[in-house]
Order: sequence, then structure tokens, then C-alpha cells
Amino acid sequence: MDNNIIPQENAAYMEPNYAPVQSESRRTLTLSDAVTSLVCLGLGFVFTHFVCGYAGGLWGGIMWLLFGTTAAVYVKIKHLPVTRAHIAVFGIAMAFCFVPLFSANSFINTLAAWFTFLLMFYLGTSLSGAELFGEHFARDITEAVFARPLSRYGDGARSLGVLFRNRTAGKNIGLVLLGLVAAVPLTLVVLALLMSSDDIFSNTMEGFIGSLPKMNGTVILHAIMAVPVSLYLFGMLSASCDKQNPYSDALPSYRIVPTVLGCTMVTPICLFYLVYIITQFSYITAAFGGTLPENYSYSEYARRGFFELCVIAVINLVTIVLMQCFMKRDDYDRKTAPLKVYTTVIASFTLMLIASAISKMLLYISELGMTPLRIYTSWFMAVLAIIFVLVIIMQFVQLPAWKVLFCSFTVMMALLCFSNVDGMIADYNVSAYQSGTLERVDIDLLEELGDAAVVHVERLTSDSDRYVSERAQNAYERMITARDSRDGFAYFSFPRVM
Repeated sequence: MDNNIIPQENAAYMEPNYAPVQSESRRTLTLSDAVTSLVCLGLGFVFTHFVCGYAGGLWGGIMWLLFGTTAAVYVKIKHLPVTRAHIAVFGIAMAFCFVPLFSANSFINTLAAWFTFLLMFYLGTSLSGAELFGEHFARDITEAVFARPLSRYGDGARSLGVLFRNRTAGKNIGLVLLGLVAAVPLTLVVLALLMSSDDIFSNTMEGFIGSLPKMNGTVILHAIMAVPVSLYLFGMLSASCDKQNPYSDALPSYRIVPTVLGCTMVTPICLFYLVYIITQFSYITAAFGGTLPENYSYSEYARRGFFELCVIAVINLVTIVLMQCFMKRDDYDRKTAPLKVYTTVIASFTLMLIASAISKMLLYISELGMTPLRIYTSWFMAVLAIIFVLVIIMQFVQLPAWKVLFCSFTVMMALLCFSNVDGMIADYNVSAYQSGTLERVDIDLLEELGDAAVVHVERLTSDSDRYVSERAQNAYERMITARDSRDGFAYFSFPRVM
């Protein structure tokens, strides 16, 4: 057989991948770079003053929406190669900018902002030649966040020199500034007339004007801090113009662990998992039938070993990743049978532990109600379960691993971010209490849920139990006061106004 022929099942490995290359240290910068750098400076101030000042609010989504729009225009001007896959990922990143409209939960809004940030910066690396969600995804996204923006960190400041060297550009900028100054008197007159003609418009503009930064020491400090942030943002855009050289098609040199050694190292934990499941079978499966083991309360049963099982699941995932990365394969980089078997066994045991943990949590929720921590933990365990199922499938079916994992994780992120978790928790707890499923309702918890729970706390103000109705009325009044004291624009969301 011709040694140059590569088996079909190994063809995916031979697809072109790309590695960073040291490009020219001083790339030629143009007027578009200078203008984009100024826009990034403004976005830097939005981040330091508004995003950090109103953490978890609407400004986070606005900032990344503006940055994504800026990046799209920059990519268009620079004629960078864009595929449908790039557009799809960009659309996903932009969609998560709108999460603050659907959620009043600052933790979820921050999580969505981080997700958008990572996707946008990763796209910059992909546009310069790296395969989108290819084999080297982990390396590419790490470089996208750290190495590449820092490698072009000075381009933002250097690009401003173009404005001084280009007489036409300098003249136009001067005319724009002059026009803005000249427009101030007429604009103020028109604005005053419009505000006096309509109360709704007047209240909206007063709220917007009130949210604008007043010139003081804090604003000046935030403006100074915006400079390094803007250089980082523009550094990513500038680095996206750098072409990359292909990764070597040689087999990975880090697969150095012999199969026998690797399998021997994980055999003991597999045996202990087997003994654990056999000895604890009745205890583990009790939750599936909705019953408690003898001498256990619901809280004790749900908590006992739950977080330990979560840690074990994470450890097993890390173990599988290390096995897949470092254990030797055959001459065509195909997985050996022992590697597939041990990976499947560890993943299967972990899925059993995850199923037990989730069933215990569901039993706990059915008896004591929902809390944010219980929802987040259940969501995380569900994500791990999906990952382990995909790991088992990919031992026997050739799949683009990172693409499949990204799609799965994105769906789970969307379910968490767009489902109004706080409102769902409040609705469930109040409805379960009023229907008799829950013996009591935690009003302190409902108050902590904030704007999304206001309408549900109001339902309890007319409860037949006087103690509950009085506490709910007091909590409702405090929640309304707290809601009205927060900036209406920065913390606007649909749950707040519904």
C-alpha cells in the first residue's frame, strides 16, 4: 500500500491548522486604524465608568454590542476573510449582549458578558487564519485573550499619529469638532421645547442626562484607566490582521505516556468507583424513587456527599482530558482500544454519580424549594453530564470535538441566561407554597432575588396566613424602594417593568 495515503478516518487530523507567526513588529497603520482606536478609547471609558460602575447591569451588554459593531466595521474595511461560520459565531456573541434585557440577575449578566468577550476575541484569532473550533482551540483562545492583544498593544497609540500626518483627516476632524460646538445652542433650544411638550420624553431625557458622568476626580480617574483598556481592545482588532503560518502536520509530540502506564495509573480509581457504586447502590438510587434512606432528613440527604460528587466529576473530566492528550496512540494518531475503554468506563461511572447528584438535588428542591445556588449547581451538573455523554460517543464516532462541545455549551448557556432564573425561582416557590407542595415559603430569599421576584412577592401580600402576608407586605415595600433607588436606565430589564 502506498505509504503516502492517509486513512479516511484520520483525514480530519490532516486538515490545515494554523499557528501564530511573528509578523512585522510595526504594521502599516491607516486612517481607519486611527478612527477605530479613538472609538476603542470611548469604549474603554464606557467599560471603566459605566460597566464597572453598574456591574451586572445593562451597560455590560451595551458595551460589548458597541464593540462588536465596531469590530464588524473594522473587519469589513480591512477585507478580512469571513465565512458563514464566523458570521454565525458572531451572531451568537451579539445575541448574548441582550441578556441583561431578559435577566435582572447580576451574576448571569456578568457570565453572559464574559461569554461574549471570549467569543469576540476568539473570532479575531480565527479571522487571521486559525481553524474555527479546530484541534488547537484551547491554545488559540488562550492566545486570543493574552498573547495576541498584547503583541499589538501599542498599535492604538501609534495609529493616532496618522491623524497628525494626514492633513485632510486633521482638517476634517477639526471641522467636525467645530460643527458640534456650533450645534450646541440650537440643539439645547430644540431639546428644551421637546421636553416641555411631552412628559414621557421629558422624564426619559432627565433620566438619561442624570446618568451621564459629572466631571469630578472619579470621572478623570476612569478616563485615565480607559486608556490601557482601549489599547487592549484595539490590540485584538489589530492582531486580527496578522496572518498566521500553518501548524505542523507532524503527529503531536506531547503524546509521551505509554498506554500500559496510563491505564495502570487510572485502574485503582476505576476499582474504587466500582466498589463505591456496589456498596452505596441502595443509598444512591433512593432519590430516583423519591424516598429517603433511613435516619436521613431531606437536607442531610441532599447535602451529604453532593459537592464531593461534583468535585469528583470535575477531577474525572480533567483525568480524561489528560489521558486523551498525553497517552500514546498508533502511527496515525488514532486512539488505542485501552484508551477508548478506560475513557468510556470513567465517563460512565461519572454519569452515574452525576445522575445520583441531580436526582438528590431535585428531591431537595421538591421538598424545600428553589434557590439560585441549587439552580446553578444543577445546571453545572447537567453541563458536565452532556460533556461526558459526548466524550463516550466520540470514543467510537469521529466528530469535530470542539465544535460539538461549543454548540452544546451555547445551548445550555442560552437556557441559563435567557430563562429569567430569579423570576422562575420566585414563581415556583410561591406557587408551590400556595398549592401546598411546600410547607413554608422563604420570604427573605424572595427579597434577595430582586426585581424579578417583586410581582411574586406581591402575590403573598394577600395570603390567608397573616404572618406570611405581613412579612410579604414589608418585603414588597422594601423591594419597591430598592428598585426605585437604582438607576432606571443602567438596570432596566423586562422583569423589572413586568
